[in-house]
Amino acid sequence: MKILQVSDALAFGGAERVQIEYANNLAVLNHDVTLLVPDFVEESFKEYIDKRVQVVKYKSRISFLKRLVMIKNFVELYKPNVIHTHESKMAMSVQVLLKFKLTKVKHVHTQHLVESWRKKIVLYLEKKIVNTTSQFICVSSEVKEYIHQKKNVPLEKIIILPTIFSGEKIMKSEWREISKPTIRNSLNLQEGIFTILCVGRLSPQKGFEDVIKIADLLKKRYEKFCFLIVGEGIERKRLEREILEYNLSRYVKLIGNQNDIAKYYFAADLFILTSRYEGMPVVLSEAMAAKLPVVCYEVEGVKDIISHMRTGIIVEKNDHKEMYERILGILENSIDYNSISEAGYRTIEKFIDNQIQGKILMHTYTK
Repeated sequence: MKILQVSDALAFGGAERVQIEYANNLAVLNHDVTLLVPDFVEESFKEYIDKRVQVVKYKSRISFLKRLVMIKNFVELYKPNVIHTHESKMAMSVQVLLKFKLTKVKHVHTQHLVESWRKKIVLYLEKKIVNTTSQFICVSSEVKEYIHQKKNVPLEKIIILPTIFSGEKIMKSEWREISKPTIRNSLNLQEGIFTILCVGRLSPQKGFEDVIKIADLLKKRYEKFCFLIVGEGIERKRLEREILEYNLSRYVKLIGNQNDIAKYYFAADLFILTSRYEGMPVVLSEAMAAKLPVVCYEVEGVKDIISHMRTGIIVEKNDHKEMYERILGILENSIDYNSISEAGYRTIEKFIDNQIQGKILMHTYTK
């Protein structure tokens, strides 16, 4: 089967990693996959993509009408059986083409987020064209409910495909066989310092300002800890200012994007998620695959993979003080985090098969 996967933002966030994962797992099943990516994407992203996947860049900063023409031309050029979109702007473009019979192709869309910021007029327009899409894939039950209620997508057109599969690369990483002290030494992490990992774009969505607040509370009770924040983004300068303002340079470190992120999962002692909203947090399954205990805000998708106090710890959204209390409980051994991390690992282990996701996608494409 020929599949055209279309991305509008490939900046190595969770949704973007899922798109690459889809393409790679379809290629494993010997399907002809082309990944369309915007022209501003850095070349380094290609190292994550299976060599059997063709990557084509398109001009991204264009008007809506030019985007319609561009997609129509790509469909005519590649003649795919399915065009699979991952972002609402691209999905609407395909839906308009199908609504007015300007192209003929099966359309499948993955909804990664609950788009609470979506304007009513846009939602109204989407309701008029949403029936042209054959199937919708949602990354969590909350996202499924959102598109059913807000976009009038029939339930029979929706499947849930969690991003748990992303834990496979972490679970099979070469770093799993190397001792934690050796990994920490390679990263110049001081032994005896409790290391708390955060991963994500430095953007308002990820709520990393709460990490600074938590660190400020924690240093009053505990000295030997450090937060490592892996990621890059528009919030860097603001976060750097706050770290200096709170005198937290030894406790909170922004280490930018990292090509080999698995190393950091296996070097850490705890993973926390402070996001304001998500679809299904990819980083949670990665942390659990590395047998890290996880503490996270109660955002969309979390309860699909975490059972509170059994496979992870769930905290009320935006409550940094409760997050601090939970971290302190782990540091003081009042919480059995070893059993939590083991149970979390077993949850992810059940889903690790690099062909399952590709087979589910193919079933969706042929419905």
